Amino acid sequence: MFKSQSILIAKINNSPVGFITLKSGYYIDLLFVHKKHQRKGIAQKLYSEIESMAKKEKQNKLKADVSITAKPFFKNVGFKVIRKQKLKRQGIELINYQMEKTL
Repeated sequence: MFKSQSILIAKINNSPVGFITLKSGYYIDLLFVHKKHQRKGIAQKLYSEIESMAKKEKQNKLKADVSITAKPFFKNVGFKVIRKQKLKRQGIELINYQMEKTL
């Protein structure tokens, strides 16, 4: 999966604490920060770097499918909800949001 995506890894004292991936130059596929390191600006820094990469590649939008818990972060960095989605995984219904940001 990672072979076809750009990935940035955040490290503290040379240990990974988070990462973000960009697929096809415009789709944020994964964003993760370890719970011990959340609310320290790590996700914001990772996101800023990915947005810069997308702009350098002349992308005009970024897109992501985000969880309920990630939705506030993405709204804070300028994403808008396109639609609410209901997915089934192993018989469990999950809700996420298709979001995008114009660059």
